[in-house]
Amino acid sequence: MRHRHLVIIVVAAALVLAACQPPQPTTGPGSAEHYIATSVEVYERGEQTAADSTKVTWFVPDVLADGTSAPVVVYLHGFSAGLPALYRGHIDHLALQGNIVIFPAYNTASLVNDLDQNVMVDRIIANVDAALGELGAVADTSQLFVYGHSAGAAFGSVWEANGGIAPRGLVLAHPSIDLSAVPVPVDITPVDFTAEAPATTGPVVLLTGDDDTIAAPAEAVELHGYLTGVPSRQVWEARSDDTMYPPVAATHTAPLALPGAADTLDWRFGWSALDQMMAGSVRPVFDLGEWSDGTPVLAPVLLAD
Repeated sequence: MRHRHLVIIVVAAALVLAACQPPQPTTGPGSAEHYIATSVEVYERGEQTAADSTKVTWFVPDVLADGTSAPVVVYLHGFSAGLPALYRGHIDHLALQGNIVIFPAYNTASLVNDLDQNVMVDRIIANVDAALGELGAVADTSQLFVYGHSAGAAFGSVWEANGGIAPRGLVLAHPSIDLSAVPVPVDITPVDFTAEAPATTGPVVLLTGDDDTIAAPAEAVELHGYLTGVPSRQVWEARSDDTMYPPVAATHTAPLALPGAADTLDWRFGWSALDQMMAGSVRPVFDLGEWSDGTPVLAPVLLAD
């Protein structure tokens, strides 16, 4: 009986390993094809106190994309998700391609006292400026891109209106602009996205997921409508797919990528969109690959154009 149980466990484990999501692509967007660096140096300045945050972290590869300088990605985290480790998989993916990544922490150490989104945006601008001052000419701000997740995606849409350097392009994942949809114990003063988002001038790709219950796809579509000053904009919705295990989960936390924990929606959706934007493709093409039995993973759908 004991041997039978062991056989069942081994067979079950083999089936789980055999049935898996598509791997990281070997070439093209989201792949490691264009990794040129072998290590990434991490720098930090400032601090988070109960009243303010001057903390900013930046990541510099040992080989720069343009030899002596590199494009810059301003990476805007979700509300209360100000630890770079939560996104380190994506950050390393960008840096290993020779890019500099700047990660400003816009929340204070006391979230219950952090009640004004406009102040958070001011911190983003100030903290990124501080990092750029430290970096000097090595940071090529003529090739600056903005990536954001959740509240960070929403703040990315008003980056330029608040004095941020005009970006070459923006990828805004799961933007959270409707505070009434998020249960919070305090009243937060919101950014006026209707007034400020139209100042954005670079092409924008907005990403969302059909199982996002924190920032519904309708919020991405709404923000799309405010971005009237951009040359192009789309909203793409990833779709959850439980054909096999582990399932593809198009939830609000999908963009989080701890080191070694990236999955299909990272490589083939979020990372792919930014890779394509940085390569000059403002209208991404997505290939989510196939499950291990050859069944295609459900493709993203275009919600707004």
